[in-house]
Amino acid sequence: MPKITFEEIKSLLLKSINECDCEVELSLTFADKDNEYMIIIYHDHCSFQRCGTSEQQSGEYKFLTLDELYKAQQIDNIV
Repeated sequence: MPKITFEEIKSLLLKSINECDCEVELSLTFADKDNEYMIIIYHDHCSFQRCGTSEQQSGEYKFLTLDELYKAQQIDNIV
């Protein structure tokens, strides 16, 4: 699987919201985690969450910027 940098992800997410006016949901998987995760970009914030059944879901953790999200420790000790 190709490795993609945070800067590449950030660029694509910002392009989607700023140029295409489209809220995008980016699904992520990690080799050491069983669940799928998601970053969602909105006009005024972004969020991170764990996906899955209703018992597994984390709900959205909201951040003002993608940089703030990137630096924060997320659910399941993801940084």
